[in-house]
Amino acid sequence: MPSVDKRSLLDRVSATGRIEPEDVRALRGLHYADGLVDPAEADFVFDLEQRVREVVPDWSDFFVEAMTDHVVMQTEPHGYVGGETAQWLIGRLNEDGRIRSETELELLVRIVETARAVPFRLSAMALEEVRRAVVDGSGLTRHGALAPGQITMAEVALVRRVLYGAGGEGGVAVSREEAEALFDIDDAVEHTDNAETWATLFAKAVGNYLMAAVLHETPSREDALRRQAWLDAPDDGASFLDRFVDGLTGIGNLIEGLTQSLGDKVERAHRETNARRARAIEEAERLSDGEVDWLVARMGRNGRLSRAEMALVEFLRSGHGRLPVPVEAVVARLERAA
Repeated sequence: MPSVDKRSLLDRVSATGRIEPEDVRALRGLHYADGLVDPAEADFVFDLEQRVREVVPDWSDFFVEAMTDHVVMQTEPHGYVGGETAQWLIGRLNEDGRIRSETELELLVRIVETARAVPFRLSAMALEEVRRAVVDGSGLTRHGALAPGQITMAEVALVRRVLYGAGGEGGVAVSREEAEALFDIDDAVEHTDNAETWATLFAKAVGNYLMAAVLHETPSREDALRRQAWLDAPDDGASFLDRFVDGLTGIGNLIEGLTQSLGDKVERAHRETNARRARAIEEAERLSDGEVDWLVARMGRNGRLSRAEMALVEFLRSGHGRLPVPVEAVVARLERAA
């Protein structure tokens, strides 16, 4: 970015709390003159944002666009958010102990959406803003007088954006950190009437995490981005166990499709396929001890199952009707206490 009278602009915005549209036009022209924002210039733009008290749409658009370009496209590794860059961003966004403006929250979510992968702590930071809002009844995601302990449609939409965008280290679909944050939000809202879409989003997102844990594989970034269609789709009775079985029996299905095979070959192929299905179901129904322990510890922390947790149980039971024994025991105890 060519030279600009930074001190004068900072002093004026500090005094008035407002950045004028002509200032934004000048900054945009300077930025796109060479298309680059170096680290010093990025800090200057952040310094301006932290002095703005009267929101100007032109400024918000420029700030989000320019900082996203800097963090995602212009800083190595291009297209990703590395650890050092994430630490710098968190430090700038969290200088007052929490994100200070809707513009800065939009920047965080936009970066999560734009990058091919981000450290989990960035998506967790965005989800934490939702949790704080529902606990306090006020915050960046709140408009108007809303009671604490309730999640709104707008907040569910923000959570959905974060989950769809966050690829995380290795492109994981839904991470343990994100699943933990979803449980924290649900703990804060479980006793109130929430947006109707919350329980479904919670169940499918946590189920997505458990599915990935059972499959012991990491989806590609492209597969992770296809979560939107799956999370938004109505329940069709297919459980994560079905997905697990289907993934392990592709060869058997291919064999079954070879209609030209006759006699013993066909019968043997069916037996082998059925045996693989049985082993896959047994493996999937166990989960891992670590995931079972985690799920048992997280569910019903307030002494009963929330609506969202009940939706998760139904999601996991769909198709096969069985959960790991420790999870079934906890569910039964909490259902009796309800």
